[in-house]
Amino acid sequence: MKKQKLLLLFLLVTIAYALIVLLGPTAPSTLAKYRLSQAKTHLLSLTVVVPFVLIWLSAFYGYVTFKKYAVLVRDTDEGPALTSISRGLGFLAFSLPVNSLISSFMGLLVIEHPSYLATTTIIRNYSAFILPLLAFITISRGAEMLVKLIKRRKKENLFHPSLWALGTIIVTSLFSWLIIVRPADTREAINVYQLPNWLIITTIVVPYLYIWFRGTLAAFYIISYQRNVTGKLYRQSLAYLSAGVFTVILINILVALITTLSTRLYRLHLTPILIIVYILVALYAVGFGLLASGAKKLKRIEEV
Repeated sequence: MKKQKLLLLFLLVTIAYALIVLLGPTAPSTLAKYRLSQAKTHLLSLTVVVPFVLIWLSAFYGYVTFKKYAVLVRDTDEGPALTSISRGLGFLAFSLPVNSLISSFMGLLVIEHPSYLATTTIIRNYSAFILPLLAFITISRGAEMLVKLIKRRKKENLFHPSLWALGTIIVTSLFSWLIIVRPADTREAINVYQLPNWLIITTIVVPYLYIWFRGTLAAFYIISYQRNVTGKLYRQSLAYLSAGVFTVILINILVALITTLSTRLYRLHLTPILIIVYILVALYAVGFGLLASGAKKLKRIEEV
């Protein structure tokens, strides 16, 4: 598919999401709880939608720019690896508007048909990790191919799994614990997953943990490769890429943890909830800004 068609598809999904959020109704219970009018809710949504759209466009720009460089070097030793990474960045860029569109549409459906709550919740939770899973598997494969090139040339072990093992254990334990001890359904909160614990652990927790594992692995692989290549611009672009991947994984972890705490967060006032949302927006901007910056530096290499 040509770049123009991909951009058109990306824009259509993004516009559809923005229209649903900015023009669609808000749940009456939410309006009553926070004492908001529909107009004020749409105004608050605007402060989130506009930054998100800009971040998504930045992610798409990073993907397209990185892909252009990967095409130029496809016949080199690094070509297949960079092609795999660019494909993963594409999955990652599209996951942002696609997942947001699905989530907002499911929310709209529940407002019109409250009996669909369980079904829409399950659809939203499962669809949320499909594209990120594809993205980080593909990026990780490409990063591993890069490290193998250095290993073959230098005959040394460049990567030490112990560097991230402790962090993985801590996050795994925390996430699993939050899933199990989350409060039961009450009048003021909904069941976050609408599934029994055994199914949550096997079909939601495990995929998320695997995404985080592959994502952090990719970041460390790219760092290992970046430290063993020449060329200032090339090294800088890879440094930004690894930092961006790691930041996006961090955001993914935070969102998953916040999701498990949503029944507790529902009891908060509007201000702390908005602060949490704006912090996530800022982190998204940093993560995908780093990815776009890395791709931009590769474009400078192309122009030399």
